[in-house]
Amino acid sequence: MTMDMDYDQQLSYTASMLFESSMAVATHLPGLTGLTNETLWTVQGEVLWTLTGYVIRDFANQYNPGAREAIEEEFLPIVISVMLARIFNWQEGTDEAQMSQHESFLYWFDEAEIGASPTTGFPMSDEAIAAMAETGEIPGDTYVSRLCMRVARAVQQDGKSELIQGLARATAEAYASSGFAELATNLATARRELTISMVDSGDADEGESTDPEAPAAP
Repeated sequence: MTMDMDYDQQLSYTASMLFESSMAVATHLPGLTGLTNETLWTVQGEVLWTLTGYVIRDFANQYNPGAREAIEEEFLPIVISVMLARIFNWQEGTDEAQMSQHESFLYWFDEAEIGASPTTGFPMSDEAIAAMAETGEIPGDTYVSRLCMRVARAVQQDGKSELIQGLARATAEAYASSGFAELATNLATARRELTISMVDSGDADEGESTDPEAPAAP
């Protein structure tokens, strides 16, 4: 279905899917009783940035790994716009507050991405979750395990908690069931087609390439 969308439509659709998936994960976890609304929002935000970071990485790897930063600059404002529209009821004259919140979300994403590398996997294995449940220690070698570490600090729990174990499973399931791997592929295809059309029309930035192995333009 999304293959019929142009690049901008693909970005908007994927951003909405990311927000909805993060909300579905955060609102159906076990062990949420007693958490404040602020903490619940923190959990959802962490899930959102975890999913978003991996989609961006997958998208960039398929389009042009050297263009990761450019892709973030194109995609993150769309995700943040969805967040601002879904979470807040903005009134007229709040442009400065909206810009401040936008910057706060960018900082949050950067914080969530610290330590991730091109080889960092996404889900935790069943064996890792079982070991975490037994010892309480959370490994930090995948996107999901790093998510669990951040949320564990926020809720002051460890890997033995039902909430953290449920978070590990639900986030991995959300990535698979929502089709984010396919959406990343569709984004890469749409971005490549856009670049080709820009090159043909003479509007592409100097040095921009559709070759996945090519470095980003300086």
